[in-house]
Amino acid sequence: MVEEENAPVTTCCLTTCVTCSTFSIMGGVVAYYVFGIMYLIRYYQECKDCSKSELWAYVLATLITGFLHGSVKHTDKKENNSDADATPICIIICLGLIDAGLASWGGIELWDKSCDNLVNTNLWKFAFATFCIQTTSAVIALVIVPCGIACFVKKITDLDTDRQSIV
Repeated sequence: MVEEENAPVTTCCLTTCVTCSTFSIMGGVVAYYVFGIMYLIRYYQECKDCSKSELWAYVLATLITGFLHGSVKHTDKKENNSDADATPICIIICLGLIDAGLASWGGIELWDKSCDNLVNTNLWKFAFATFCIQTTSAVIALVIVPCGIACFVKKITDLDTDRQSIV
């Protein structure tokens, strides 16, 4: 009886948490893009004066590819696509490869090609934050997700082997 009375409260709390989390993530994404664009505008001349660095182009490229990440769609299984089950995994791996490539470029721009006048700017800090996000995303997509899938497949295979040995 007590559980039935708490069910609406639990549902309300869960809905509130999910809604607040969703709005927080959306706000963070908007702030990321706003500050990125502001820093690109503000530090354009400093980046132009540093002829060996392409930090400005790196930040611009990451902002553009971020929009592409958000526009990736999953194929519908109703289209009779036999590879529809593998599509999300392929998308995750491709996005991980893109992030790994961008993070590599960002690392080179941040630590190898960066001029002294850029190191203390907000654009450099923004690029560093972006580098950290891309590195984390690449590790998740290229290491953790495939390892998790492999463990899941092994567990299913072991269960099937156990069932067959019982019969």
